[in-house]
Amino acid sequence: MRASQTLWNPAACADVLGGMPTQAQAVAAPANEPARVTQSFEVSADALFGFDSAKLSDTGAAALESRIMTALNKAEHVEALRVIGYTDRLGSASYNQALSERRALAVKSYLVSRGVPGEAIQAQGVGAADPVVNCPGAKSAKVVECLKPNRRVRIEVVAR
Repeated sequence: MRASQTLWNPAACADVLGGMPTQAQAVAAPANEPARVTQSFEVSADALFGFDSAKLSDTGAAALESRIMTALNKAEHVEALRVIGYTDRLGSASYNQALSERRALAVKSYLVSRGVPGEAIQAQGVGAADPVVNCPGAKSAKVVECLKPNRRVRIEVVAR
């Protein structure tokens, strides 16, 4: 399959390509060289979505197009992508987990709409895990602004 100028080797083509490993095997199982993250992009969730939302904004789509799709089109070989959604600590753990998953899936849907095969993308949400900043206090405008760096989506390019 071909997404712009980036060549993909999805699981659906394994038989045609002579038993090449599936995407899941390619990421997990070392062949000659272990799979590794070759590029990583972080995009502010506030740039992609409204606060407390998982609906991709026009500005968010433009940010993905300019940063991610441009990088993918220049890449020689991409094995897979990992899209990881994060939230801030405000809200319950279960709500934040669900929101981070919806945000990761929204980014995955956008990438699929731009020609990246869905089977090459792993989307996951991790809620408020791995905060970039710690801002004490109860929810207030000041704390919401302070926690902004924690609301993000990371896109990792996995290659051999």
